[in-house]
Amino acid sequence: MTYDFDYYSGRDLTYPKSPKKPWLNSRNPSADDAIDYAKALKQYEQAMVGYRELANAYNDQMNKRMKEFQDRLRDECDLSQAQFNLLWAKAWEDGHSAGLNEVFYHFEELYELATEFASLEG
Repeated sequence: MTYDFDYYSGRDLTYPKSPKKPWLNSRNPSADDAIDYAKALKQYEQAMVGYRELANAYNDQMNKRMKEFQDRLRDECDLSQAQFNLLWAKAWEDGHSAGLNEVFYHFEELYELATEFASLEG
């Protein structure tokens, strides 16, 4: 089993950059300062709508890839969803901070242990 961890981890995807919120810089703003701030705030709010759409698209793509990875791993190991979930939860807990490839290695070790345990007689 070979996996493209860069693909499944979304290394080719870029999370969108959040727009910078404007600030009213004066303690005693003039009417013109307040108008400029209101205009900048309106632009920011419009930019945030686009940012949220891009962030949601990024998250959707990442979720799709994670599901692809999990489905492939489950199918290749010929596990039920319940069996897979049990092993995945522990592998994720132990390895996700080091990346998806580490989760895979933890999963593989757990799967081998479970397979060996299931083959024991008695």
